[in-house]
Amino acid sequence: MVSVLVTGANRGLGLEFARAYAADGARVFTGDALMIEGCGRTDFPGGDVDAMYRSLQALAQLPGDPTVFPGHWYSAEPSASLSDVRQTNYVYRASNLEQWHMLMGG
Repeated sequence: MVSVLVTGANRGLGLEFARAYAADGARVFTGDALMIEGCGRTDFPGGDVDAMYRSLQALAQLPGDPTVFPGHWYSAEPSASLSDVRQTNYVYRASNLEQWHMLMGG
C-alpha cells in the first residue's frame, strides 16, 4: 500500500511542487520538501515558510525509519534514513514555529 502525504510548502508559477510519497513504510519520496541536508525553497512567489515547517514536522513523524529519497541530490549521498536526516539536517534544529522563523525567515 502506498500512502500520499501532500505537503504543499514549495510553490511556484501557481503549481504545487512539494509532495511526499511514502511507500510501504520503508521509503519516503520527499520531492521538493525535504532534502538530506536542507529543504525546499519558500522564497518563490506563493512559497509558505509556515507550511514548510508543518510539512517537515509531518515527515519527521512518519512511522518506522523509512529511507528518504529527495527530489534533488544536493548531498554526498542520494538517500538516508529518516532518523539520520532528523539528527543531521539543520531544518530539524527548530523545535517550534518561532525558532523556525528565526532560522528560515518569515
